[in-house]
Amino acid sequence: MSDYLKNHPNLEEKERHLCGEIDPSATAFFLKGEKLAAELKFKEAFSQFEQAVKLDSNFSLNVAIIFLRMGRKFIIEYQEVELGIALFKEAQTWQPDIDLNPDTEEIETDPEKVAKQLKEEK
Repeated sequence: MSDYLKNHPNLEEKERHLCGEIDPSATAFFLKGEKLAAELKFKEAFSQFEQAVKLDSNFSLNVAIIFLRMGRKFIIEYQEVELGIALFKEAQTWQPDIDLNPDTEEIETDPEKVAKQLKEEK
């Protein structure tokens, strides 16, 4: 029960404290941030991701991958290049050496270049 209360991302604070003082885990913050990012609530997602990384720095790569995937999706599916570039840059704040285009042999770190490549592939 304690693990459930600690890791569930959708619990209110009063529910989380049913078994005493149980703080949310990094996983709970990350999952909540992931949900908010999918709803395009980036500011709120960012806050949740910060909490997750503060508790467990290993989550920074996971956060970067979420923003990378969202950036690719916005460019490829919706032709929203500027938003895609912004999401790539956000991914780089969480993981500076992230490869923005894992489909190429080289490690791509230039958001504008990758956005152009993805847009042309469409």
